[in-house]
Amino acid sequence: MKNGKAENLGILLTIYGVNVPPFVVLRPGMPETEQIEVIRDFLTKNRGNTVAVRSSADQEDSSGASFAGMYTTKLRVQATEQAIHAAADEVRYSGVEKKEVVAHYAEQRGLVLTESGISVIVQEMIEADMSGVIFSHDLAKADGYYVISVSSGVGETIVGGAANGRLIRIARGIKPSNVKDAWLRKLIVAMKAILSQSMRWSHPASAEMCSAT
Repeated sequence: MKNGKAENLGILLTIYGVNVPPFVVLRPGMPETEQIEVIRDFLTKNRGNTVAVRSSADQEDSSGASFAGMYTTKLRVQATEQAIHAAADEVRYSGVEKKEVVAHYAEQRGLVLTESGISVIVQEMIEADMSGVIFSHDLAKADGYYVISVSSGVGETIVGGAANGRLIRIARGIKPSNVKDAWLRKLIVAMKAILSQSMRWSHPASAEMCSAT
């Protein structure tokens, strides 16, 4: 898993208390037969009826840039081979469709993008009572605070930039053990581990764990 978001999910799998819903990665250039095998194996183990299909592009969700909302995300995709293939194609095409926008965003941040293509993450869908994005700092002004956007439901409007949600600011130097709310504490632990500029998260109803998505 060479690309940002997928690599971060792999790291989060090793952190106690951070729930990462089951996922697989369809890499650029993966033969069609291998993709089919990977998806079929995932579907035999997937507990839900729907999945989320997302991008994992070069430097996406890295320490240098977020790229939040730039690529297509498909939520509540039916857990069938045909539906997942169609959604994955849409996600990949968004990389072509928004190539100039992404390149401009990267240039503004002094990043050099490779032509490695977009990996696609297929992940068990989590229906949440609240969700959003945690940022390593305020994107408008780099300061010493984590900024957490919170909304009800799956929170895709926040990720896509259509809404800001409720904002929570927490000092970056705080010890996780000093954070009162368990879900916030686990978000801070996760962000310290992956050193990313942003991370999507969701909080399932009646659960103490946050899910990294």
